[in-house]
Amino acid sequence: MEIERDVLGRAPAQVWGYLRTAPGTLIYLFTLQVTQLTLDTVDDHLGQRLLISESTNLFNMARVPVQVLIGSAFWIDSSTLVSCGALAALLAVLVPLERWLGTGRWLVALATGHIGATLLTLVVTTCLLRHGLLSPAVAHAADVGVSYALLAGFGLLLHRLPRRRYRLVVAVLATVVLAVVLVKDQEIADLGHLLGFLIGFGLFPLVPRGDRAAAVAAPAPAATPAAVPLPRTAGVPSPAGAPSPAAVRRSAARQLAGPALTVANGQIHLTASEKS
Repeated sequence: MEIERDVLGRAPAQVWGYLRTAPGTLIYLFTLQVTQLTLDTVDDHLGQRLLISESTNLFNMARVPVQVLIGSAFWIDSSTLVSCGALAALLAVLVPLERWLGTGRWLVALATGHIGATLLTLVVTTCLLRHGLLSPAVAHAADVGVSYALLAGFGLLLHRLPRRRYRLVVAVLATVVLAVVLVKDQEIADLGHLLGFLIGFGLFPLVPRGDRAAAVAAPAPAATPAAVPLPRTAGVPSPAGAPSPAAVRRSAARQLAGPALTVANGQIHLTASEKS
């Protein structure tokens, strides 16, 4: 029981220690909580006006593009249950992404995914409007949310998978799923989801240099070089002034040989023996 209480007591500290290494994500989630609380406390009419004022629709993009490109990423136009699910998904994706990339690269990745997917979607929307394939009301519709940044972060996070083929398989599956949803629902936002994921997966240059190197097979251990036999010295004259090989061997033998005891005429003599 004491062990269980100790583990349960340390769990909140460990969770907080993990989360505080992703300060950008915590600030982002806190801001989303504030805007969601704002929508929950005001009446529906005022809430809708707030969302439209921060939407990246064609009307706002022609007037205040920078404001809506930034502001639209801090509002969620969904029910409370869906908003809680979106916040949980952001927590699951963005925290490991920021811990891996660092806050600076993390911010660049999310901004690139959100802004890039938004601009490309607006280009497609403009083309469809010119050909009469969309209602003109789209130019003033509410278009906010975190999904573009979330999918961009997920696409980039795939590069943490250990093998390249795993990354490609998951990326292809995700692309197929998002494309099927786009074809089935035919919503402009679904096009932005697909583009956001592809942009995030393409942000490979943001991956830390140590993880960017292609995995290579470990080199085989180097073989121990075989001993090279020394040439025989028999019959080879030694250089002038140098002892001959035979003399070197005899000297080494004398150094290795120890004193020997001999008995002669009933007396014990200590003599130095020499190995020949």
